[in-house]
Amino acid sequence: QDRGGWTVRETSEHFAAYASHVVERLGDRVKDWATLNEPLCSAWIGHLEGRMAPGLTDLTAAVRASYHLHLGH
Repeated sequence: QDRGGWTVRETSEHFAAYASHVVERLGDRVKDWATLNEPLCSAWIGHLEGRMAPGLTDLTAAVRASYHLHLGH
């Protein structure tokens, strides 16, 4: 969150690199994958309603987080 969390595009790029690494290492042992659980909840409840981490109440942050979470997904 110190670098902006899901409100910055780089987070989705870092997550994609991480996911790629995990699949490379574990892909032969895992049948089904789930990338991000309920990305809209993370975006809206955490960035607009402030009821989840990071606890923001900022519409612009919620929209950006929503977009970047979906890119990561």
